[in-house]
Amino acid sequence: MYAGPKLARALAAFAPASHAGDVARRVGLAGLLTPVRGGAPVADLRFLYASRRRNRFTPSGGPRSLYMGEDEDIGSAETKRAALLGSFAKKRAEPAAVFWARVDFPAAVLDLTDASVLAALGTTDGEVHDPDWRERSAHSSSEALGAAVFRDGRFAAIKYWSVRARAAGRSGFCLCIFRTRVRTPCRVEFASAELSLREIWP
Repeated sequence: MYAGPKLARALAAFAPASHAGDVARRVGLAGLLTPVRGGAPVADLRFLYASRRRNRFTPSGGPRSLYMGEDEDIGSAETKRAALLGSFAKKRAEPAAVFWARVDFPAAVLDLTDASVLAALGTTDGEVHDPDWRERSAHSSSEALGAAVFRDGRFAAIKYWSVRARAAGRSGFCLCIFRTRVRTPCRVEFASAELSLREIWP
């Protein structure tokens, strides 16, 4: 993969792609049932919580990011240490809830599912979707790419293939959403009539 100024120039040459639709994420029940902020009620929890923890396109302490999957199976598998899709879903796992959000990113996505985009960035599918990225150095190639994409300023999200879906013989995508890059006309919305909750970015 290109690095430094060369990567920045390659990104600047792109016209961002668009993406709209529903995406899913699995949230552990422990996080939903444990009081936060000195005993705040569960209703105060934010489903659209963006973390600065290390992830595929987020260096430790990097931009606040939210990772979501194409559907319920992929959203669940991506938050587990093993691919749990289809028949694998019967394997033991911690109790959790899956929620959906609707996203609309007009001209604000770097689409790494497009082979021509990978080639233009001087990278490969294998490098970007490395299943062992957590075992690499503190700054893997995908983390460096995510940091560069955020610095570019035009991208609200990165679209990429779900590695855990591939491990289970399926195909599906994920989104890495940068919280502070979701600006009008981009939109992320979580709503639940039963819980009387509605969260919207920006």
